[in-house]
Amino acid sequence: MHVKNCCQGMERCNLITYGLFATIVYVVYIIYKKISARRQLNRWKKTPKNIVILHGVPRAKAVPSGSPFALKLETFLRMANISYKLDTTDGFGPRGKTPWISINGEHFTDSQLIIQYLSKKFDVNLNGNYSDEKLAIGTAVRVMFEEHMFWGFVRATFVDETRHEATKHLTFKYPRWIILYLIRRTYSGYLWSQGLGRLSSQEVHGFMTKELKAFATILGNNKFLLGDEPSEVDASIFGFASQLIWGLGTGLKQYDFVRQEHPNIVAYCERMKAKYWADWENCLA
Repeated sequence: MHVKNCCQGMERCNLITYGLFATIVYVVYIIYKKISARRQLNRWKKTPKNIVILHGVPRAKAVPSGSPFALKLETFLRMANISYKLDTTDGFGPRGKTPWISINGEHFTDSQLIIQYLSKKFDVNLNGNYSDEKLAIGTAVRVMFEEHMFWGFVRATFVDETRHEATKHLTFKYPRWIILYLIRRTYSGYLWSQGLGRLSSQEVHGFMTKELKAFATILGNNKFLLGDEPSEVDASIFGFASQLIWGLGTGLKQYDFVRQEHPNIVAYCERMKAKYWADWENCLA
């Protein structure tokens, strides 16, 4: 009995020790993250006046950025004629998101919130005379790409077997296999929580095919999404569609589907590229 009580006491002590150790490690990690975030922001405290420092991932081989959100924001800056400098050393901001910006000692995260802030600051209106109804359609298409189709892209690029072909154009600071392994593990969890990770690859392909068809139908014969003139939403659409046309490689079913069934999407991307990315080749890795 005495021996049994001693063993139970030792187990309790071990549990308490492990618990304290885990707590200390967690606290140290949180402190380290806060200090790192503060140092990161301090590095960009002093920048040229009214020059946007666009922080993003390294340039890719087939598209200027492998992040559709970073390409969206950089395209917007070009459309709005806002001066900017690209930084790829601090690609992920204090909130763990990319892209983010620094301007006049302030820092902002989330591509859409950044666009709203810069539009107000520089008095930019890319929506011209489009009606509220047209703009609402644009918002719906943008959200379809950013909040649903994005996860289809993520799965095809980093999780499914197509990842080997799809990630060829991406560049990384650290050993490629380690980064891709960590990304795959992380995004697999995100996809399971989001829902698309619980479906088969064929089911996800079905969703993406229908959504690309819907986009092609709305685009029709328009030069840009809403009509003959570009609007703010085109920055986002181009950021995503260009990944499919040039960035993800020929290994994806959606690549062949778009080129064979919806040439107006390809023409749209070529039009945006010609208008705002004359230096496209110089912006590749």
